[in-house]
Amino acid sequence: MGIKPGSTVAIQGLGGLGHLAIQYANRFGFRVVAISRDDQKERFVRDLGAHE
Repeated sequence: MGIKPGSTVAIQGLGGLGHLAIQYANRFGFRVVAISRDDQKERFVRDLGAHE
């Protein structure tokens, strides 16, 4: 897709693939925004590497 490190990516859903996608995107150098219906998961996604 030609996305360069430092770009913002959004990960929707925090299921089996979503939590892995957050970790991979963070390690590849992207700014990660996690999207979920449940705001109680914020600490969890930040621990995985999400910025927002």
